[in-house]
Amino acid sequence: MNEGQLTLLKDWFRRARESQEIHYESEKFFKRIHYSLGIPATILSAVVGTTIYAVMESEAGGSMKLVLGCISMLSAALIALNTFLGCSLKAEKHRATGASYASIRRKLERMKTSQESYKDKFDEEMGLVQTEFDSLASNSPVPPGFVSKKTIKRLKSTEHKRIFHIPAKEQN
Repeated sequence: MNEGQLTLLKDWFRRARESQEIHYESEKFFKRIHYSLGIPATILSAVVGTTIYAVMESEAGGSMKLVLGCISMLSAALIALNTFLGCSLKAEKHRATGASYASIRRKLERMKTSQESYKDKFDEEMGLVQTEFDSLASNSPVPPGFVSKKTIKRLKSTEHKRIFHIPAKEQN
């Protein structure tokens, strides 16, 4: 491989690495929201479900019934919000996209470590990688902007010392 091909390989590796990490971080973000809404909703539903029978059989006052009604409505609102936001589905889509970018990374690493094998078919192989990149770019969920910025900042401040050496950049 010539210098231009190696530069292209390294640049595409960097892009695949950034995209992979951004989508994995997006998965974590959406999972946190899903669990932050889902766990309290489950607990509140269980509390209402178990105490409602005790309240119905006792001579509990209206304030206790009002509290249970409010807790029940809060639980229903959390469940509805969790369903509406679809965070678990978004998390899964970001996980799958991150895994696809990881696959591209491995292909690029294989090409770099087996340069002789790819010498005559570099353009063909890079064309296939480009098709994968393009497909992912058009079919991937959009990560939250702050997740992208935070992840890119972290990656740029961390040296990558494996097959493709990517030095850390000083942060201003």
